[in-house]
Order: sequence, then structure tokens, then C-alpha cells
Amino acid sequence: MLKTLGASPHLAELDPSALVFLIRFGKMRHFAVGEALMTQGEPSTSIHFILEGQVRITRQRRSDGQPIQLAMLGSGEIVGEIGIMVDLPRSATVIAASQTTTLELDAASFERAARAFPILHRVLAKLLSERLRRTSERVADSGRG
Repeated sequence: MLKTLGASPHLAELDPSALVFLIRFGKMRHFAVGEALMTQGEPSTSIHFILEGQVRITRQRRSDGQPIQLAMLGSGEIVGEIGIMVDLPRSATVIAASQTTTLELDAASFERAARAFPILHRVLAKLLSERLRRTSERVADSGRG
């Protein structure tokens, strides 16, 4: 698991001791195809580091409540970071698109890890910035911006 986490481009800056900390306080989770890791609107209680598999991220459209796909993410990606960072309800639904294994950290364990390894906050800030940039580009390309 250490090798898999360390291979994540988002976690490449972390010292191996930080990865060991995440593993020690995290919980290995297995999700079947179609199973929700998190649901839009629910309280944000944890963050998931995807070890294997793929997930589909959707959000309900405000105008008609229909789900729209935002992204497909796979091994090495992180989901649930927004709620952990800003203590807000889940902004999207994340569903396993294939058999998926994650390392899940509850909010308290993540905060404990971030106190011990402050770089974790920078890692998530960088991830959020990258995702915001991609979203801005999609909006601009769609002509809605």
C-alpha cells in the first residue's frame, strides 16, 4: 500500500513517514461497481485516496436535478478533499465505476496527519487549484463563461 500511495502524483512530495501515518490511521475500503463512496449533500466526514479502480463523479444539475458527470478518476487520485478542507456537505456524488479500493481517513485522522505533516494542506490546496483550473477551462470552452 505504501508503494501505491507513494506513486500518486498528488502525494509524491510527501515523506515516506507521512504516507505511513496515513496508512496507520486510514481504513482500507472496498467498493463494488455502482456503490457510492459519498453522496452529494451528505456531511463530509472523510477523504478517500484511490488505490485501485475508477470512480465516476457526478453532481445534480440545479435546474432539473439531473446528474451530470464531472469526472472519472482512478488510482492515485483523491476524492472528498473539498469537504475536509472547508467543512461543507459533499459537493458531488462519487460512485465506483469498477471494483475500487480506497484508503479512507476520517476528518479527525486527516487533521491529526496534517498537524504532524503540514505539507498535506499544501498538497490538497494544489489539488483543489488544479481542479478549479480545469473546471474554469471547461466552462470557458463550453461558452457558458
